[in-house]
Amino acid sequence: MAYIPDVEDDMKPKDGQQFESLDATYKFYNDYSFKARFSVRKSKEMKRKGITFNEEHNHPPTTPSKVHLLRSQRTVSTANKNLIQDLRRVDIPIYQQFELFETQDGGHANVGCTERDLRNVVRDEREEVKGHDVDILYEHFKAEQEKDPAMPKSAPNVIITDQDQAMSKAIAHVLPNTIHRYCVWHILKKFPEKTNVAFMQDYYELFKTCIWDSECPEEFEKRWFEALEKSQQTNNEWLEKMYELRGRWIPAYVNKYFSAGMSSSQRVESAHAFFKRYCDKENSLMDFVTRFNRAAAHQRHEELVDDHKDLNETPNLKLGMPIEVQMSQLYTKKYFQYFQAQLHDSNGYIVNAVMEDNSHCVYNTERVFAQNLRMRTLVHYRYQT
Repeated sequence: MAYIPDVEDDMKPKDGQQFESLDATYKFYNDYSFKARFSVRKSKEMKRKGITFNEEHNHPPTTPSKVHLLRSQRTVSTANKNLIQDLRRVDIPIYQQFELFETQDGGHANVGCTERDLRNVVRDEREEVKGHDVDILYEHFKAEQEKDPAMPKSAPNVIITDQDQAMSKAIAHVLPNTIHRYCVWHILKKFPEKTNVAFMQDYYELFKTCIWDSECPEEFEKRWFEALEKSQQTNNEWLEKMYELRGRWIPAYVNKYFSAGMSSSQRVESAHAFFKRYCDKENSLMDFVTRFNRAAAHQRHEELVDDHKDLNETPNLKLGMPIEVQMSQLYTKKYFQYFQAQLHDSNGYIVNAVMEDNSHCVYNTERVFAQNLRMRTLVHYRYQT
């Protein structure tokens, strides 16, 4: 059975009709196919030989409501491709991008493509940079270096990571003079896995006290072996390995290296959570750097907002002490509140001088009304200028 589409004569191709280019041929024929409700594809024969037109079709056309789904009627414009890139940079999912196009154009049928077409655009972009990603990133860094040749070139003094072996090897190779510390938090998280339930109930706190409260290597080692004996873990290979690595994670050993009070990568974990809002494992290297820079710019803007508040908002003074007033003028609002709480707590300590000479003073400190807290000894050295 033959089917003849109902199309105006001026829209119909003519036998032997010639066109300037293949694209012109395709556009004319595709406009006709839209009215006729069928799809077309490009062929070089269309331009070389011209058109031989047969109006009859051996199958019925699609319904009017489905014309926009025909392959030749679907395309993602250059403007929409650019908009897709912008929307992806701010992590708008594809399905929401399509909803935006649908709203702008007044319905699915007017968008000119399907959601799958948008996903294919993203897929094709990834394929284009595949195998060239490192080169693109390298050229980017070279360009940035030319813009700012004074970028810091020295290695960090201290790095804190988990016990990833590949990372440890890389840091030792690339940054041989950097102190590489292991994250205490990650190691403590492994105790349940490397011991047993009875150990965690009866002896875990004993090991934590040994780790955190030992003020020198000698004290740590004494406490560690005592804890091993009490917990009957002298043959635990993992604990033995952790002891061998004590110089990389036990505070009594590593506190001599300045690390701004950090003993774990937990502070970095919070930064990871922030940057994960902008980056994910699907990003190309160049895309990751672009997103990372955008996240850092956002973070800097938030800091500007905080600076504005610090300059224009006066913190509440609660203690009526001169040092409180002085620090309110020096610290940011966030850290002043932290200092204020510490200052308040300091009133709960008794400090006794036990020894004093020309070189140093020794004090014992003890918290008032606190139970099971040992007395601490503080030494203040007098430096002669």
